[in-house]
Amino acid sequence: SGVTYHRGRSRLLVAADGGYVVETRRDRLCCDTVHTVLRADLEGVASVPFRSSDVYVVDEDTGVVLEYDIDRDRITRRFDIVAEVLREDPSFQYDQSLGFEGFTFIPDPDNGEGGLFWLGLQGSVDDRFVIVEVRLKLIS
Repeated sequence: SGVTYHRGRSRLLVAADGGYVVETRRDRLCCDTVHTVLRADLEGVASVPFRSSDVYVVDEDTGVVLEYDIDRDRITRRFDIVAEVLREDPSFQYDQSLGFEGFTFIPDPDNGEGGLFWLGLQGSVDDRFVIVEVRLKLIS
């Protein structure tokens, strides 16, 4: 459902519908390690260059971004993105069968948190698709 390259680990990370993050080297077609995050429909994965063991995954069923410590194999924080979007735009209607469609982190040295996450989100009423800037506290 999503793939990212983790520079610090020199690995590809793939989010899977069954709640897994698969970790593999770039020169391999099969997985080296399978991490079970939780039983959910993971729809995206992102890594942050300065947070070496943290991986961010999107749970499409709940509309939450999970901070997952891949070294300690545990969820460390949860961010309710759908609630945030609804605060900004109360007319937006979330449908988990459509939901999240893409997720990435873009480093920005001028940003106090070191960069921003961006998330594609599809609504259900009018097939509206929005790109949402997601501000998560990474440093402060």
